[in-house]
Amino acid sequence: MTKPCQYQLEHVAISVSDIDQTVAWYEANFGFAEVARSDKPKLATKVALMRLGDRLLEIFGPYEPKPLPAGESTLASSLQTVGTKHMALAVDDVAGAYEQLTANHVQMETTVTEGTTSKYFFCKDPDGILIEVIQRK
Repeated sequence: MTKPCQYQLEHVAISVSDIDQTVAWYEANFGFAEVARSDKPKLATKVALMRLGDRLLEIFGPYEPKPLPAGESTLASSLQTVGTKHMALAVDDVAGAYEQLTANHVQMETTVTEGTTSKYFFCKDPDGILIEVIQRK
């Protein structure tokens, strides 16, 4: 019998309206570092690869981007639609992160919420993509 494969998350991919603006935003607000950039004419998109620790964020900048669907614009509406919902970034001080991001004028979707196993909040990137910032208990 074959041993089961072991998996771990390698990267998350998002599509955005302005790749340069988004790369700068993720660098400034979360400390991501751009590690590669390429153009994919056959896919009509540019691609930036960003690293945070040992995980990657792949950012697609379509030549002709389409806006985020209205049903994906809030946490409550997003959860009712089938598909990927958000990415989560772990932090050791969720209240400090909330304060820092608010000072940077990041759009907040929720305030800090106390859950059963964590404290968290949701914010949005420049295109309205939801990001959960979470501190595990």
